[in-house]
Amino acid sequence: MTKLVYKKYKGNSSILEIDLHNGYTIIAIKTWDKEKAVYNAELRLKENTSEKWDLIEKAGNLVFDTGRRDINSAVLRQVSTYFQEGFFDYYIKRNRYETKCLDRGNEIFEWEKTNKKHLPAQKIQRKG
Repeated sequence: MTKLVYKKYKGNSSILEIDLHNGYTIIAIKTWDKEKAVYNAELRLKENTSEKWDLIEKAGNLVFDTGRRDINSAVLRQVSTYFQEGFFDYYIKRNRYETKCLDRGNEIFEWEKTNKKHLPAQKIQRKG
C-alpha cells in the first residue's frame, strides 16, 4: 500500500487533502474549539476528477486533543487507519453509484431533447 501524505488544500492550512491513490481523496476540514481546547475535523470524500465533496457521516465530528504542531499528523493517522480498515469503501461505492445515476439521467434527458420532435404528443385525459 502506498503511504498516505497530506497537503494543504489550495494553500488553506485549515483544510487537508489526503490522496488515497485509488482515484479518491479525503478532505479534512479542521477547526479549533477554544472552549474545549481541542481540534475538530470533518471528513469528506472527493473523486479526483470532480470538485464535489461528499460528507463522510459515519466519521462524525472527529475530536483531536493535540496541539497545533501535531494536528495534521493526527488527522493523517486517523485517515490512514480508516483507509486500512476499509471504512471509506461504503462512501466510494456510494459515490460511484450516484455518478452512474447522474450520468444515466443525463443520457435520458439528452435523448429526450434530441428526439422530442419525433415523440408523439401525450394526451391529457380529464376526469368528469
